[in-house]
Amino acid sequence: MTQKYDKEFKRHAVQWAFESRKPASQVARDLGISQKKLYGWMAKYKEDPSTPFVRSGNLKTEAKILRDLERVHSSIGYLTPVEYERRYFQSGVSAILT
Repeated sequence: MTQKYDKEFKRHAVQWAFESRKPASQVARDLGISQKKLYGWMAKYKEDPSTPFVRSGNLKTEAKILRDLERVHSSIGYLTPVEYERRYFQSGVSAILT
């Protein structure tokens, strides 16, 4: 089973890796985690320092808005243009083939 780390541990590890004079590989060994894991956390932090370690239960604001819009659209039966084309193009093709 894989070990789960909370946001604070990840943030501490990343800050230590960035601020210490030690190589990240040494920081990972000192913390007892793999280099790959630490480098992944560092990449996520560089990508978005304000909310680097979000999971499905804790979405970024933009992702929450999109999820809510998708739920509303699906509840009222709204089709996106791509969904509309797929649905009606496929039904047209099947009507021609039969």
